[in-house]
Amino acid sequence: MSIPPSKINDLLDRVRKANYDRYLRAVNLIKVRALTGQRVSFDFPVTALIGTNGGGKSTILGAAATAYKNVKPGTFFPKSNIGDDSMQNWSIEYEIIDRKINPSAPVKRTASFKNYKWNRDRFFARDILEFPISRTVPAGERKNLKKYVGSNKKLIPKISNLGEQVAKIASRILAKDLSKFEHALLTGKDDLYIGSIGGDRYTEFHFGAGESSIIRMIRQIESAPDSSLIIIEEIENGLHPKATRAMVEYLLDVAERKRIQAIFTTHSEYALAPLPPEAVWASADGQVVQGKLSIDSLRAMVGDVPERIAVFVEDTFAQTVIQAMLRTYEHDVADAIGVYPVGSYQNVIRTHNAHVSNPAITSKSLAIVDGDAEIEEDATKDIHKLPGGMPEAMVFDYVANNIDKLSAKVAMRCQISLGQQDWLISKVKEISLSNHDRHTVFADLGAALDFTAESVIRGAFVATWIEDHPEESKKLASMIASHIQ
Repeated sequence: MSIPPSKINDLLDRVRKANYDRYLRAVNLIKVRALTGQRVSFDFPVTALIGTNGGGKSTILGAAATAYKNVKPGTFFPKSNIGDDSMQNWSIEYEIIDRKINPSAPVKRTASFKNYKWNRDRFFARDILEFPISRTVPAGERKNLKKYVGSNKKLIPKISNLGEQVAKIASRILAKDLSKFEHALLTGKDDLYIGSIGGDRYTEFHFGAGESSIIRMIRQIESAPDSSLIIIEEIENGLHPKATRAMVEYLLDVAERKRIQAIFTTHSEYALAPLPPEAVWASADGQVVQGKLSIDSLRAMVGDVPERIAVFVEDTFAQTVIQAMLRTYEHDVADAIGVYPVGSYQNVIRTHNAHVSNPAITSKSLAIVDGDAEIEEDATKDIHKLPGGMPEAMVFDYVANNIDKLSAKVAMRCQISLGQQDWLISKVKEISLSNHDRHTVFADLGAALDFTAESVIRGAFVATWIEDHPEESKKLASMIASHIQ
């Protein structure tokens, strides 16, 4: 279920315009666990929370869930009588859209923990689905289902099929036919799923943990009212990487169809792949940053880097450019310099400043933002810019405008035979005209060149630009290397 870019933009626009009956717009973590003075805005209806272990992603998830009175704070923030003395004066502020409460503006509420209890006056309810990690516990290990193991002739369950919609969605996510799977209502709230292979039926006791949890989640989500809030811990738990991505794509589809809001934690890059940068928040060591960050970048945020210099940049393209410059002009010291993408230029400056002000971090820090960033260079503060404007446009447009004379070099670097230069030239010119977002231009060209890997195309164009711009490239590489002491 691939979600086209137009649908992503529509969902982003829906949040910008506050076009929801119910929506959690932001949480301000005044003080909760290790997070102090941190704001997380939900700029996209499906939000992924990533981070280092103990970095704060579960804290943000719990804070979001407890924005509504029908979720008890103790579910996510249990208070023990032994050793828990840090919760006093915890405080969370919320910005909430609820058209029944206020038709024209977000409503603000505050939850605080004082005198050994939570105070949440005037909070209101919302339909919420919570899917904790325990959802993947095998059926045979669940206390409520153990009593159904073995023969019980007196029990007459009510059996029904999954429903066409649920079976179709679950089949797509799990990549197997679930059209003949059934649901058995046992006693009270106890239920069990029944599978089928080649006409043979088997119960949930023989399902994989991920298989069972996906069916249950989809069944509940499809039955949930519009504008519900879905909370999921570690969405990839028990799932194959492709199933993880498919599950996130399903949430995007539900966000469009049912105007739901979903927030989940994850350690999986596959879960992030369908999402725009606005949909991802990373947390590490009490800091939160919006955007898709790698684990290495998360570690770099808190000073955990093996190199002597940490260079913070906006994205992987800027990382590719600077690493290529260093390998070309400062090869001897390139291994002592780490280049880490951390999102927007604001995140670059923020992360760099945090490094500079933290006496416990011994590595040197530099901020290098894109040439079109709305900030001035300041060498005294180690804040610099890449040459030109948008780096992707600068590199691609130069090579595309000169492709007739550069085709041999580019073909070799793109692993294309010299006999196919005319084909390469035609595709570069074609993409130059058809592409309207230079952030995606290398992926588009890779697809046009018989699906050559984007990284190969990107590297070829960057190497060619650097070779033809030695003055700018050497200047930036030398400046970075000069900070090695």
